Amino acid sequence: MTAIQITHLSYTYPSQAEAIFTDLSLDMDSSWKMALVGNGRGKTTFLRLLAG
Repeated sequence: MTAIQITHLSYTYPSQAEAIFTDLSLDMDSSWKMALVGNGRGKTTFLRLLAG
């Protein structure tokens, strides 16, 4: 069972004043089936941050 653990993730686009994520912390298990749903802002950025 592999887990992904994120603690205190914050991100702001360089050209904007408002943060996309502020102090985001979560644990995900690789056996979970989940979806990433949002309002058109931050989903791709979040996945790119996870990928490194």
